[in-house]
Amino acid sequence: MVGARPGGAGKTTVMVALLNFLPDEMVIRPIDGRISLLHALHDTEFGKTCYLAHEIGHGFYYGYVWGEQARQFMSLAGQGHTIASNLHADTLSELRAQLCEQNRVDPQDLSAVALKVFLRVARGHDFRPQRWVSYVFEAVEGEDRLIWTGHAPGIFKRQAESALISREAEHVCRELLEMLRAKGLRTMTQVRRAVVESLALS
Repeated sequence: MVGARPGGAGKTTVMVALLNFLPDEMVIRPIDGRISLLHALHDTEFGKTCYLAHEIGHGFYYGYVWGEQARQFMSLAGQGHTIASNLHADTLSELRAQLCEQNRVDPQDLSAVALKVFLRVARGHDFRPQRWVSYVFEAVEGEDRLIWTGHAPGIFKRQAESALISREAEHVCRELLEMLRAKGLRTMTQVRRAVVESLALS
């Protein structure tokens, strides 16, 4: 789940980037209304589908959920399904208030969401927006634990060890990202091609 209060902060971009880390065999299925939600709620094949709500928010837009539909969507996580979404919240307390208080989502369903990422956006000296990850939380045994904080673009501080990713795996990913940055590769096609080539060489 990716949160940031202002529009244009990059919530959807980050969410889509994270979806690329799902297993190859997992199907991403958008929630596009009551019928698809009912189908998802009766799905007993866990680990095969990631259910995607484009946003937890008001509005008659494709893939938006609110109220009863937000409660049903979040209950999928409580059942053991993988879900992905984003919403307008800057902090974990704002996220909880929006979901558990405004939408009456069961706190246990929210706790079942393994990764909660928050973004920050601010104007730089040239008045262009600067975006960065401000907080990363992992759900460990039903408790959200702060893993990383970001105070400015490129300035991050580890707050705790990840329960999901080993230091070794993290190091491999860091090397890959540094290689992509050095080569100026930015599009998804370029990144995927570079990843395939690096795997072929290893």
